[in-house]
This record gives sequence, C-alpha cells and structure tokens, in this order.
Amino acid sequence: MIAPIESLGTSKTLTRRGSHPTDADRNRQEQILTQTESTSENIVSRSLGKYPAAAIVSSVVVGLTIGWLIKRKWNG
Repeated sequence: MIAPIESLGTSKTLTRRGSHPTDADRNRQEQILTQTESTSENIVSRSLGKYPAAAIVSSVVVGLTIGWLIKRKWNG
C-alpha cells in the first residue's frame, strides 16, 4: 500500500534553537504549502494514494496497449 505524503506542519517549523516560530515564519510556511499543493505532481500523488487499485488498472491498460501497438507494428 502506498503511504500518504507527509506535509509540513507548524510543529516542524525550522527556527533558531530556543525560539518560538513567529507570525512571519508561519506565513512563509503557509505560502510554501499553498504553492506546492497546486502542482500536478502533488495531484498525481494524492490520487495514487486515494485510488491505488485504479492506478494499477490504468497502468496495466496503458502497458497492454503499448505492447499491442508494438507487436502490431513488428508483425505487420
């Protein structure tokens, strides 16, 4: 089974030793998370995590189709 991708939480904010995260640190972290959530790579990762069976079936269908096309071309 595919494990979900861990996202950065406020508890994992990198700060100086002994200091607490400031509002600017939190705002910067929220901006980074917002920017990375909209990429197509994350959309694919989330859909693979939600529907692993569909991902396997679709990859098998694509593989069979490519194999059939190659066999058809070589055997004329």
